[in-house]
Amino acid sequence: MVSSSSFTRERAINRVVQIHRWMDKAPQGYFNYIPTVVVSEMDNWPEITSLLRHETIAHKISPQIHGWEHIDYGSVSKTVIREHLDKCLNWFKNTLWYEPTIWASPWGAWTRDMEEVASEFDLTLETTAPTVPLGRLIEMTKKNGVEAIRYGNPLVLCHWWERGLKILRLTEIARYGSYEAAETARPDLFGKK
Repeated sequence: MVSSSSFTRERAINRVVQIHRWMDKAPQGYFNYIPTVVVSEMDNWPEITSLLRHETIAHKISPQIHGWEHIDYGSVSKTVIREHLDKCLNWFKNTLWYEPTIWASPWGAWTRDMEEVASEFDLTLETTAPTVPLGRLIEMTKKNGVEAIRYGNPLVLCHWWERGLKILRLTEIARYGSYEAAETARPDLFGKK
């Protein structure tokens, strides 16, 4: 969560809650919903922090670290990386009562220093390299069926401020069992009249 000139506070909160509802309505076994958190911003978003805590305790989500700040960790010292990850882990422990295992670095940054410090904290450093664009995954379901989601195990990246309709389309494809069935059931969502 970061403040945005494009979103009022209320609209930002509503967008995050909306995305969460879409993911929550998806059938089990298709998605592992993993919000990543820019921790220093969360004091400004108690409503989202509360949602994260509740859904983490309910085992519906497994939030992970994005960073203490949304910076390029590839351009800072090991000392800064270590300090930031330590603060992140303390926040997760004290606020969400949860221990993350992944550090999904901003902009997919990777350096040997980042990898070494992540390892010191028993974190897996995840970059954007293995991510699949949402549009491509939707096309894969159209061509190869809904099992492209379930068994392809793709890693998809999406920010809360994006329109989100591709996420909704993907969850509806899973819910209806195929691209064609979702398109028939939700022509409004797939541009059909």
